[in-house]
Amino acid sequence: MGNSIIKHYSNIYGGQPVKVAEIGVGGCKKYIHVKPLIDSGIAALLVEPHPSSASLLGEQFANHENVEIHEVAIADYCGEAILHDADLSSYLDDVVSPFSIQRGFKPDKSHTVKCVTFDKIDPGDIDLMIIDIEGSEYFVLKHMISRPKIIQLEVGKTQETNFKTKFTNSYIEEIRQWFSDNGYEYSFYEGNDLIYTLKDQYETN
Repeated sequence: MGNSIIKHYSNIYGGQPVKVAEIGVGGCKKYIHVKPLIDSGIAALLVEPHPSSASLLGEQFANHENVEIHEVAIADYCGEAILHDADLSSYLDDVVSPFSIQRGFKPDKSHTVKCVTFDKIDPGDIDLMIIDIEGSEYFVLKHMISRPKIIQLEVGKTQETNFKTKFTNSYIEEIRQWFSDNGYEYSFYEGNDLIYTLKDQYETN
């Protein structure tokens, strides 16, 4: 995940994006899919609600002026939420997550975290985005101001991915409708992620 979408962007637009966002990052550099772009100086918005993961991100990118980190969960409301601690698969209490479907139980540990709607932190000029927030992906789209040229998001098993998992994003129909209403077309899948390209942008390049 990550390298394919970056290559896809380059193939269409002949260069690199100006600003990227990764929503649901984790705390280790090797899991940050936009890291090659960060290393080349591209401005990046990173969002991670898990307290220890967000702390690690702050340490790792302390000297990167091109990186903006938000320690928040993205939800359909602003306030506080319960984050069930499943490490890289941590998820909000009020969503159907891959972890809860696959494992059939909730983790013993949880955190109370700040949550916001995405418009509260969206600068409006993101042009490549990766979303992997364990069932809450639609909330990013629903409140987004930016219209990235390319968006990749985790959905689980669908007719496109045929991924071997019990999980299908419970907002899959809303996700498809949002992309249709906002002028995107399905491009390809990678694992259990779908990649969409903004149609008008694609056709004019």
